[in-house]
Amino acid sequence: MRTNKSALKKLALAVTVPGVAFGTLAGVVAAPALASTPTPPVYERIAGYSNGLSDSIHVQVTGGFFDNGTVSVNLESGSTVNVNLGQGTQTLHLTPTNVTGKINQATCSGNIRATADLYVSGGTGAYFGLTGDGTATLTGNIGVPRVHGGCLTITPSNFDKLSVHLNVVATAELSPEL
Repeated sequence: MRTNKSALKKLALAVTVPGVAFGTLAGVVAAPALASTPTPPVYERIAGYSNGLSDSIHVQVTGGFFDNGTVSVNLESGSTVNVNLGQGTQTLHLTPTNVTGKINQATCSGNIRATADLYVSGGTGAYFGLTGDGTATLTGNIGVPRVHGGCLTITPSNFDKLSVHLNVVATAELSPEL
């Protein structure tokens, strides 16, 4: 049995053209409904560490994004932290909820733990318009210099005398601003 190529082309067009037309019509009809469909949230995790006191910590962002950069900590700006990443920036506002620490007087070493609620107020680049809430935790091991048979009392004027290893982890659920 021979197949007529011309008949096959006509059959293909007869099936394809109405299907494309129906698909296009369905897309036009569904577009208004899809425009109002909420965008699902993006989950984000920022993690990093620092071996010493500095005004920035190297971080890696995972979850809805994969990016690397630094968290710039400016104590003079209060609780606002800038996250500078390869694909843009984010601004975080922290509200401390708990801070604990302990120094062993025999060894002049200890630990610190701080937790905070955070709000992401937006960003630039890939992070433009994303806002949301989350939490942040900072943990660290600290060493204090020994002076006159005891541990140095740390004050803002001698804070730089600490030996510190810090870990930071922040998580948030982000959604586009409406």
